[in-house]
Amino acid sequence: MRIVLLPVLCILACSPAGFSQEGREPRGRGGRPSVAASDADPAREERERARVEEALAEWKTLANELTQLDREQLPADGWAREWAGDYWDGFDDGGRSALLGPSGRVIVNEWGHFRGQNSIRTGDVVDWIDVDDDGERDTLRIRWDAAAEERTKTPSDQLHLIRWRGPDGEVARRYLVGCDELPDVVDDFNSGHLDRTDLRPSLEMMTPRIRGMPRGPIVVGLPELPEPWRSKLIPPPQSVTVLSVGPKVRTMMGRAVERVEVECTLKPGAAGGAYEGLEFPYTASNGTHGRFRITMVSDMGCKAAYETFQSPREPAPLPAVGEVIEVRENAMP
Repeated sequence: MRIVLLPVLCILACSPAGFSQEGREPRGRGGRPSVAASDADPAREERERARVEEALAEWKTLANELTQLDREQLPADGWAREWAGDYWDGFDDGGRSALLGPSGRVIVNEWGHFRGQNSIRTGDVVDWIDVDDDGERDTLRIRWDAAAEERTKTPSDQLHLIRWRGPDGEVARRYLVGCDELPDVVDDFNSGHLDRTDLRPSLEMMTPRIRGMPRGPIVVGLPELPEPWRSKLIPPPQSVTVLSVGPKVRTMMGRAVERVEVECTLKPGAAGGAYEGLEFPYTASNGTHGRFRITMVSDMGCKAAYETFQSPREPAPLPAVGEVIEVRENAMP
């Protein structure tokens, strides 16, 4: 369905109305809004402080509006039915969050306790455009309100609407991506060294955490970036080849069942689309089901943990060196 403070708004990921984190509002050190220190023009600093206070009050109002939003009452052909919501990317010691209201009001906040300040901006959606001429409007154009403090960050004035689908083909996660950050998204995605349930750098629409799924909805395939960036993404491999199989590590799970774990070396690596966290099933020749999870990648190869369950009296066959295994990303056996 891992945070670094960045100089511009990059990706926002949002949750359907009704799942906004009520009471989670932007703050500076000690819960109070703060403004970057300046040794010039105290009057300008006071105006900026007043602007931040006003933005925080507006945040509370808009957050409450989103918790009560009935999406079915919004126009079916407008952007707000799908994209209005609460976006978040961060931890308590720093991060970013944003609210995108159904009327087009936008509030974006970055904070960091190590610097004890907020950088909060307000603005409005002024247009909904097709940025890559593919026939689908996929980008919101934003006009940001003025800020008195010149060092207050100005987010990107174009936010791309990015979907990422799950194994069932339905949209599992939604993001807003600043136009300036698409090259970084592609680089980080193709590196293979991150959990692809998160786009980096990004803000993600908040979604309900399902029991047993602490990371939220599972995604497969490629996020739907606008061109030319989508064509630069490296898709997951269609198959892997086993290069080596390590010794068994067996753990008794009861009187008649034991878990078997082995470390395998596979190819391809990141250059062929493998990434850390990629999981796929494997069925042994006797019908026993197991599962691979890639734990480490290099450009040309990767390490994977293979797990299966067996009866001590009937050992399950392990993958063989040289075997080619079909990859069904995040699928069940």
